[in-house]
Amino acid sequence: MTGSGDIIDAQFFYGLYEGVFKPHLVRTALLLDVFTPLAEAPLDAAGLGRAAGADAEGIARLADYLVAIGVLERSEGRYSLTPTARAFLVRTSPAFAGDLVLEFTGPGLWQRVLTSVRSGEATSLLERFEQDA
Repeated sequence: MTGSGDIIDAQFFYGLYEGVFKPHLVRTALLLDVFTPLAEAPLDAAGLGRAAGADAEGIARLADYLVAIGVLERSEGRYSLTPTARAFLVRTSPAFAGDLVLEFTGPGLWQRVLTSVRSGEATSLLERFEQDA
């Protein structure tokens, strides 16, 4: 359905926002710096929680979601990085792209969009990142 006509389509409505969870939960993991400690060695929820300064149960829920979307792996109760996460989400990686995720999911970008729409003035939606060079 397209959301037009006289039909009320709840699935169409849910589709308007359901995709926001993945980038914002990855953002949460970046803000907690979940990925960098895992570059050293796999960790269980308690160890990852300590490294991230977070509650073990809360970090387990976040890490389990990251496993479900293919960002992390879990084996024998320990979380580890996928090769892609190691390349792009570990702060010490030369290809770290977490700042891009943080910029695109942060309020600054969307405030610029809102200001642009209200004023009619053009705005740049993209910042330049090292990876763009």
